[in-house]
Amino acid sequence: MTDQKRCLALRVAVPDPRGAKVEVRALVDGSAILADAFTKGLGEEPEYLLVPGGPLTTTSKPHEVRLAEASCTDGCFGVLYVSVRRESDHVLWDG
Repeated sequence: MTDQKRCLALRVAVPDPRGAKVEVRALVDGSAILADAFTKGLGEEPEYLLVPGGPLTTTSKPHEVRLAEASCTDGCFGVLYVSVRRESDHVLWDG
């Protein structure tokens, strides 16, 4: 674990009202990590990621959360996962 603290923000994006998927975009220090780390698909839907008690709910035990999946599903270009856990007053993301 590094001592460097970074700012995470989650933004809900509606790129085009004519049928494009609404997605959650993760930004670290203002940079869109999906645009940098995973260009094969969109971020997950808010109904999956942002619900109370959903996958971003943290405890001291780390667990994986899917942030994005390739448009052709995970069988071709993969999936972007992060591991999240709570440590004191901080939520730690890794991977």
